[in-house]
This record gives sequence, C-alpha cells and structure tokens, in this order.
Amino acid sequence: MEIAILKKRKTLSINDKFLIIQDLQNQKSHTQVCNAYQLSSSTVSTIWKNRESIIKSFEECSGSIKKRRTCKNPDIDKALYKWFLQKRNQNMPINGPILQAQADKFAAIIGDTDFSCNHSWISRFIKRHDISFGKICGEANSADFSTTDTWKTEVGDKIKDQYAEDDIFNVHEAGVFYNLMPDKTLRTKGETCAGGKLSKLRVTVLIGANMTGKEKRKLFVIGKSKNPLCFRGVKQLPVKYNANTKSCMTAELFASVLAEWDTELRKKNNRKILLVVDNCAAHNKMPSFSNISLIYFPPNVTSVLQPMNQGVIQCFKGIYRRKLVLEYIDNLDRGNTNSNVSLLQAVRFMAEAWNEVTEKTIRNCFIKSGLCRGNLVEKDDDNEMRLFDWLSCNQIHHSIPKEFIDNYDEDDMELLVEASYSDAEILNDVLAQENINDEAEIENEENTEEIKFASSSEALSALKVLSRFYETNELNDDNFFTHWSKMKTIVTNFHMKQKAPKQIQPTILCYMKEKI
Repeated sequence: MEIAILKKRKTLSINDKFLIIQDLQNQKSHTQVCNAYQLSSSTVSTIWKNRESIIKSFEECSGSIKKRRTCKNPDIDKALYKWFLQKRNQNMPINGPILQAQADKFAAIIGDTDFSCNHSWISRFIKRHDISFGKICGEANSADFSTTDTWKTEVGDKIKDQYAEDDIFNVHEAGVFYNLMPDKTLRTKGETCAGGKLSKLRVTVLIGANMTGKEKRKLFVIGKSKNPLCFRGVKQLPVKYNANTKSCMTAELFASVLAEWDTELRKKNNRKILLVVDNCAAHNKMPSFSNISLIYFPPNVTSVLQPMNQGVIQCFKGIYRRKLVLEYIDNLDRGNTNSNVSLLQAVRFMAEAWNEVTEKTIRNCFIKSGLCRGNLVEKDDDNEMRLFDWLSCNQIHHSIPKEFIDNYDEDDMELLVEASYSDAEILNDVLAQENINDEAEIENEENTEEIKFASSSEALSALKVLSRFYETNELNDDNFFTHWSKMKTIVTNFHMKQKAPKQIQPTILCYMKEKI
C-alpha cells in the first residue's frame, strides 16, 4: 500500500511575489516562472491577479514579511512607521510607550477622536512591520576613525582580503536637475531645492557599481510623482523608478532596493557581496540580508573615501548634460524654442549616460579612494572633458555663451539627496500623497510627449532602416552591427511569439467527437 507524502506548502514573502510579478512583466513565460520558483501554475496566476496590492505592499512594508497585515487605522499606521524609521536612522532609542505616545499625537493632529492607542495596537503594529527591538550598543555607535588612513588599514585591507574585487560594490545618491538647460543656469543661483518651482524638476539617482567596473547596477531614480503623466502607456523603463514628496532617498526606499538585490543574488548561485556605503540616516539601521554584507565609511569622509564621489557621479552627470545640450541644439535647429524635456526622456538619457560610463573610469575611482590596489589606468579623456571643450572638440556648432556652459557643469552638485520629515510632513505625505503627486506634474503637462504603441513589425522595419544607415555611411564603429544583430534577435523572437497561434484548451466535447 502506497502512502501519499504531503509536500510542505511553500510560503512566499512579499519580496518574492514582487520579483515574480517583475519577471512576468519582463515577458518571461508562465512556465518559466513556475520552474524558476518551483511553484504551481495556480499560485503564479493568483500572484499575477493580485499584482496591484502586492506591489503596493512591497512599497509600503518590509519585503521579508510573509503576509500583509492590515489595520483599522491605516493613516496613523503609515505615519507612525515613517516616523519610527526616521527616528531610528537618527539613532534615537524607541520603545513601546514612545510609539504609543506618538500614535496618539498623530491621531490628535488629524482629528481622530475615536482612536486611543493601547498596548495591543502597538503589539500588532510591531508584527505588521516586522520590527524587532534590541539593546543599543553605545560603543559601536560612537566608533571613531580618526583618519582615513586608519580606516583603510583596519577595515579597507581586510575586506579586500575577504572578498573578490568583483564582489565589492559601492552605491551613492546624486541629485539631478533633470530639465535644466544652459540658458537657465544663471537663474538657479541662490535658489534652494527645499521648495519652489525648481525643486519639482529634480530627481535623486542611486548610482552603483563593483570595484572592477564590470558590473553596473541599474539606476534607481526617485521622482516627485508616482505616476507622471509622461509615463502613461509605458510598460517598462530603462531605470527603476519610485517617488516621494521630496524626490529624495529614504530608509524605506533604500531597504527595498537592497531587499530586491538580495533576492536576486540568492537566485544567482547564492552569490555573496560586500556593499560599502556612507553612514547617512537613509542608509543606517538596515535589516540583515543573507547575501549582502553592509559596511559603512566613517563620518564626514565620503568626499575622500567613497568611490562614486571620486569622479563616477561627475562623469555620469557630464554625459547626461551633453545629451541635454544636444537635444537643446537639435530643437533650436528645427525651430523649436521649447527646450524642456519630459521626465520620461530624462530617464532615457540617464540610462544612456550610465551605460557610457566606462570600466576604466569606475576602476580609477576605486583606486583613488584607496579601496582598490593598483595604479591608475589610462583615463577616458573624452568622458572627463568639460562640456565646452567637448563641444569644441567634436565640432558641434552652437550659440550658447561660454559663461553659461561653465556654470552648467556644477549647478546641482550640492543638491540634498536624503529626506528628513517633520511630524506634519509625515502626515501630509501619508494623507495627501496622490494629490501632491498629481500637482507635481501639472506644470509639465504641455511638454508631455504622447507615447504611441509600436508593433513588432514597425520595430523590424526600423531595424532595416538602421542597417541601411550603417551600410551607407562611414561610421568606423565595429560594434555597431553586433548591437544591431542583438536587437534584431530580440525583436524577431518577440514577433514570432505574437504570430504563433494561441493554443486553445480542449474541452470534453472534443474527446467525445474523436471517439464518435
């Protein structure tokens, strides 16, 4: 007699479900996803059906929890969690009574007279957000590295012995005025990004790579609107995108980025990496990850020790600015005086700019920081040129005064990239997020390009034109046809899948007809 063995049910975290949704959105087949995660077809179908609520849960809570727990006071719950993360990042000790008092304070501000926070509500709050309390170690928090040389010797040399160069990463944020053209640079002097029109046209970009420069992370862009008008009809972007009211990095966003990265590493041969970051509030007090080890630079030395600050971000911004200027010049040549670009076009330019930052540049910046052994390799002079020199060297004709371009290179180098909220701002962010986000894009509505659907047949026709362009011009680029061939393969495979007849599930009547 055979005994049936029941398999233990696999419980997926919100982070796992989010990655499954991403795979399906990136054109992976249902069968491929089932095999990759060892799940049944019905489980994957249910996850896809509930994708909107899962994505929302992923953005609002820790990706490691298994089930999204709801409460009767969602506004207070969200505000208290944001407040808790901010205070812990500031290294303030928090316990149950402090949370209880702050919850009552938020309830009083919004006028919720029926709410009265008690121990049970706080206990459920802690479970909902997967919070654990522990003793704060004062000695660890007060660690003092007197000099950068001491840190390099005591910490830097050890991590280089424990990890391969390909497995040591650095990430850092950069603020970007994405729509700033040379003719507007003089207007930015004296303006701050704390408020006003200019601040609405900025984003924060998380940039990162490994020590060899061979692996660059996909850019993570933080805007002001969660659903910009220019994104309508767009199913995928060349960057990862999220938003908050200040267009800045927060602890929640940084934790979600690392959680997704950690899951990705587990699925790729269970790879272990080291991530070196500065000790700003948005990076501190991160949850533990199985495949990412975090180590922090000592305070106030990021300008010296952080590789991304040694020239990577400057190079990225320089290339991005060139693309904006070329767009500006092209518009003028076509008689279009409107120099503004949409956020959609901006993230395209950013992805292109990051792709053009070379391994040499990244490697050199790690060497300059002292994290990497070796001598500086040959510079990429073209990428490190100032904008005016680059335009002259490439014989690009323009009528922009030199003083405008000289100022253009450093206009947003000092932008704040880390968000800090008061109690009132936390509540505004929770209660009026959708309205604030909608208002942020109204001023750019007239510049929003209409995204028209492009079929695979149109894409193949465009590739033929591109091939003819290459064959009839002297481009002197041996890699052109290689890239063209890869694009053609991708589009052709997609085209064939669309043309393939869909298989119809046979019914019982079909089998009955065959027997008759």
